Amino acid sequence: FGLSPTYKKFQAHLGYRSLSWSRYTLNNHMFLGAAAEYQPGRWRFGAMYGRFLKAVEEGDSNQQVFNRVSQFPYAAFDRWGYAFKLGYGGPKRYAELVYFKAKDNPASLLQQPEIQPVSPGENAALGLKVHLAFLKHFYFDADGAISAVTRDTRADSLETGEAIAQYTRFILTPRLSTAAYSAGDMAAGFRRKTLGAELKFTRIMPDYRSFGMYYIQTDVQRITFSPSWYSRKGTIMINGSLGEEHDNLAPRKLAETKRRFGSAMLALRPSNRFGASFQYANFGTSQRPGLRSISDTVRLDQVTESILVSPYLNIGGEKRSSTLSYMYSNQTLNDRNKVNANNFSMTVVNHALAWALGNAASNLNLDFSVFVTESDQPQGKTTARGLSAGFGKLLLEKKLNSNFNGTFSTNTYNGTSDGSTVQIRWNNQMRFNKHHGLSANFTLTANQSKSNAVARSFQEYLATLMYQYNF
Repeated sequence: FGLSPTYKKFQAHLGYRSLSWSRYTLNNHMFLGAAAEYQPGRWRFGAMYGRFLKAVEEGDSNQQVFNRVSQFPYAAFDRWGYAFKLGYGGPKRYAELVYFKAKDNPASLLQQPEIQPVSPGENAALGLKVHLAFLKHFYFDADGAISAVTRDTRADSLETGEAIAQYTRFILTPRLSTAAYSAGDMAAGFRRKTLGAELKFTRIMPDYRSFGMYYIQTDVQRITFSPSWYSRKGTIMINGSLGEEHDNLAPRKLAETKRRFGSAMLALRPSNRFGASFQYANFGTSQRPGLRSISDTVRLDQVTESILVSPYLNIGGEKRSSTLSYMYSNQTLNDRNKVNANNFSMTVVNHALAWALGNAASNLNLDFSVFVTESDQPQGKTTARGLSAGFGKLLLEKKLNSNFNGTFSTNTYNGTSDGSTVQIRWNNQMRFNKHHGLSANFTLTANQSKSNAVARSFQEYLATLMYQYNF
């Protein structure tokens, strides 16, 4: 449970909250604690303190989180941290400096983990974020950070003459298990009403991490170019992207992986009644020798292509309207390694035809769709055919929005029946007045499988209840 009340230029965060102050320091990691943000004029101030991880004993089966890869339970130390933010500027030009520090408490566990050893760590990260808008249509963005991580605070400390000690001794005690990492990205571009383009560069060193963020792809250098164009009347929209990335920045890997990617999207809306969108994407992945030469039998060389076509037709007016739409998608993985091509190449095709009806007079919405999904791979061909139907209505003088939807599909594997899948969703949103709101949602998913080729048999229930208060 958490609250984020706002009063004038001051905002507080209490309870279970997450903040995004910098992409590479404090970025949406859940914590239990308190935070405050204050923006007087062009200045920007922020501070937070809280618990990022709760101590979990290895023998506590009620709190353990199991890793699906190793099947061993994870233990964890208590992890507390704090952060400060200092910034200056307005919406068009600003700079923000973020400092984050977190440390595990070694005494928070009664017994040292043995099945899967976990060490108490410490982290300090310093990030800088800059935004500049100039010459009316141009802009420049940059976000980068340096992070020092101690993997085990019980390791011996380093002498002050060591290189790592010179850079980290002011923010944490440098130890044999301490290492410093860097990450950042920058983008430059321009935007006009009908034309835009952006060039972005990203470089994240191997093993970069911050205790104030979750997963991030590391050991990657990427450059991307993204142009876009819109017609003046909005009837045509075109955008796309081209880029290349590679790993092995250290360099210390046996092989370097390179990835080239490109995508394009065309949207047509000649009138309010008819429109269509077309999308194409191509991603190629290949390897070249790093520390050693690569055998052709294990060399990675794959190309993935995807095509999406989605036309639609609107019928009716303001009081009663209906939409008929169709979606076709084709995704293909082409393995160009002659040895492994027969094991990894696959194609997935989707067809979906949907109809939706809205009646403003009765505040009622209806929708119905049929779909077919085919997956063809070396292990066999799977097919799912099904239909989905739902309705929604505004009740209690439009204060309650209730929606119900059900989906049913039959599954086949190599032409043989392989069970069915059912999903039921019921969503309700209630707005009492401008301050108070309540939502209740329920989802049931049931899958029956005969061979476990498509998916195992299971049942899943999910219910959520949320109260909302707007100041």
